[in-house]
Amino acid sequence: MASIYNNIGSVYNSLGEYTKALAHYQKAIEIQEKTLLSTHIDLSTSYSNIGITYNAMGDHEKALESHKKFLEIRTKSLPSHHPDIDLSYNNIGSVEIDMGHYTKALWYLEKALEVRDNCDAGDHVGFANVYDNIGRVYQSMDDKLKAQSNFQTALEIRKHSLGENHPDIANSYNNLGTIYNLMEEKQKAIEYCEKALVIQKQSLSENHPSLANTYNNIGLIYHSMKDNTKALSFCQLALALQLKSLPEGHPSIATTYNNIGLIHNSMKDYPPALSMYEKVLSIQQNAMPVKEQSLGITYYNIGSTYSLMGNCAQAIRFFERALTIQQKASPPNYKDLVNTYNIIGRMYNEMNDYEKAISFYERSITICKDHFANDEQLLATTYHNIALTYHATNDLLKALPFYQQTLSICMKNPSVTDLSLAHIYSSMGTIYDSKEDYEQAISYYQKSIELEENENPKNDLFLSTIYS
Repeated sequence: MASIYNNIGSVYNSLGEYTKALAHYQKAIEIQEKTLLSTHIDLSTSYSNIGITYNAMGDHEKALESHKKFLEIRTKSLPSHHPDIDLSYNNIGSVEIDMGHYTKALWYLEKALEVRDNCDAGDHVGFANVYDNIGRVYQSMDDKLKAQSNFQTALEIRKHSLGENHPDIANSYNNLGTIYNLMEEKQKAIEYCEKALVIQKQSLSENHPSLANTYNNIGLIYHSMKDNTKALSFCQLALALQLKSLPEGHPSIATTYNNIGLIHNSMKDYPPALSMYEKVLSIQQNAMPVKEQSLGITYYNIGSTYSLMGNCAQAIRFFERALTIQQKASPPNYKDLVNTYNIIGRMYNEMNDYEKAISFYERSITICKDHFANDEQLLATTYHNIALTYHATNDLLKALPFYQQTLSICMKNPSVTDLSLAHIYSSMGTIYDSKEDYEQAISYYQKSIELEENENPKNDLFLSTIYS
């Protein structure tokens, strides 16, 4: 009976109906706890299923607790180097990745590899999952070369164990496509995802959800190449397939709506973008449990769309909802907080509410100084925002030191364009001009002209403004 409940739970899990899946797994455990020893393998399997489900629901703490129970039972009932011990370490490592605990994740995943080495299961396909997760860690840490190396190792293990056309090979190709996209090797990225697509079309049913994942990946690669027409067509293929094969509120459908919204935004088709994000929001708000972090991202995306439409008041409304969630996050993502404070400040600036704009920029500066002392460019962005705000209020004496601090940082950064520097010099020139310090004003204007002519010699409008 317990095995039947576990099987039903697995079906609900595949459908994305996690609450129902969890209920069936828990019924399986209730039966097993009455009829089996506390160290029985079947009991540990149920804990593993529950851990996987909690992780999919975003309840990482409970997922971790269940996976650790799985590990405890397996270590009591199996030899220390049994492959199932590796599976347990791998599952715990996967949860730690989702929690952003990358050092802990690597520790568990390296323990899994240690088991692999000692049990002489060099090409056992299950260990490819460990290398995939190590690749995920390094991808999250922005170490693309190490991520690519681990994804490649996973692919080689799978090819050796499964042959060339197994669906798991397609998963490896998708991982490599994603990382090559991040490495700006776009053609390679598309080639790997297309290889995945060929395998999936041969080995899976025509409406299998994995096909939709690959269509989404290809769509996002084309989006990053600014080929939005192709990007949209692939993501729409993904959506059509998902609507046939998944329940209406499945999280994967929300992901595709989000991707289509992103592409419409890039095409400046703001109303359809907004419509897509609102569909994402509806799915997320009705999910059980609600994933606050995902909600925060969607609020931010809706705010961004309203800002692009020029509706600053609505944009602020959604940015502030995103901010509330970001402030409650544990641990906080300080870079997200900086970006949100800055964009809310910019919205208030555009609404001519300069006092509120400054207050949000100042919060951004505080976080930058406390947590991003080495990321001066992030600080420069906020200094420049404050300078522009004081300039707009004609408080030039307050604007000047913020321009100076911006300039000081930007001059040390080779990635800052001459055009950006030219605009800063020009703004500073206008301030010295208003102070009747004409020598300094001319000096800054001349620097601005030199940089502008280097960057864009045909920009007559900007140059005529300075000359006048």
